[in-house]
Amino acid sequence: MAEVRDAAGFGASRSADFLAMSLWPSRGLDMIGIERKSYRNDWLKELKTPAKAENIYQYCDRWYLLTDNENVAKIEEIPATWGWMHINPDGKLKVLKEAPLIKPIPVSKSFLACLLKRAASKDGWVTLESINDKIEAAKKAGEESNNYQHKKISSDYDQLRKTVEQFELATGINLLNRHWSIDGKKTGEAVKFVLDGGLEGIKKQMESIKNFHSAIGKKIIDYESLSNA
Repeated sequence: MAEVRDAAGFGASRSADFLAMSLWPSRGLDMIGIERKSYRNDWLKELKTPAKAENIYQYCDRWYLLTDNENVAKIEEIPATWGWMHINPDGKLKVLKEAPLIKPIPVSKSFLACLLKRAASKDGWVTLESINDKIEAAKKAGEESNNYQHKKISSDYDQLRKTVEQFELATGINLLNRHWSIDGKKTGEAVKFVLDGGLEGIKKQMESIKNFHSAIGKKIIDYESLSNA
């Protein structure tokens, strides 16, 4: 069931994102509370106000954080009484931390009314079909993301390969030659030397230094002439 309030009528103040309950004694008849977080800021706020979940947590046998982004939380941040489930891009559910079994208090009539309302409402409970639809949507989103990353990596690789080929053709250096090693630092320094102007650049720097020294020398001569006068 989705969006289950903690009390009937105007007494409600909190809600759980999802509640799941086993309907067979052989599976324990456990009620599991699930708090879904997609953003780290929301999770950090949750950690700062642990009492927020207590109104519904107290009725549950287990309590989980559910994420679709592993950057939302860190394993060391998960409270001792919580578990952590994560939805992978392929739609598969992965348990990153098992939730321990806790001792719930008996369900109140007010909370039972909330459960029945959500179970009976059109959008209050999640069908197997809708779960499968969400899994397929997550798979599709994951595939699209992977395809985009693959195309980007392929494009970057093609551009890098083209640049390397141009470099090898211009320099005569085979970067993948296994028979002799290349000093990458010296090669890089040589390339930078050329890009900075090479010998012509050094000539210009020397000419600039020469002109600077000449100017300084002229000022010294002028100063001495004024001093002698």
